[in-house]
Amino acid sequence: LFAVVNNRSFYYFVPMSINSSNSTNLFNSGALNFAHRGFTANAPENTLGAIQAAIELGVDGIEFDVSICKSGEVVVFHDASLERMTDGKGMVKDLTFSELRQFKIKTGTGPTTEVIPTFEEVLELVDEHHKLGISKQLSRVYKNYIEHHMDAKL
Repeated sequence: LFAVVNNRSFYYFVPMSINSSNSTNLFNSGALNFAHRGFTANAPENTLGAIQAAIELGVDGIEFDVSICKSGEVVVFHDASLERMTDGKGMVKDLTFSELRQFKIKTGTGPTTEVIPTFEEVLELVDEHHKLGISKQLSRVYKNYIEHHMDAKL
């Protein structure tokens, strides 16, 4: 599924057939180099550090994951629960953004200084040349909410 909002390109990665007409639109200009969850060799996945590192590498686009927290903000985080990637516990959907922001992203060696970013913070890092892959199996309501949120922020 492809969307253009305020002259910015957004790609929602959803399962589709290789033969689907939608799947070829993304690659009309040839293969694109996407950083999956940012440049994760340099910083934890889906963090501003990983996204900034991917930009510095010169990628065409960045794929990241989004969720909506209890207070309604769109946050960039892969898992439904916090335990794998943060020093916190609980479900993203059950906590407010203020609560989520208290937790530090962790790696195999422990907590880092990175926090869960908002979708808006990611948009501030990228420019109009970067394609954004927003990854989630989005229901129609969830997809419409994010598109509305993007339109309001851009």
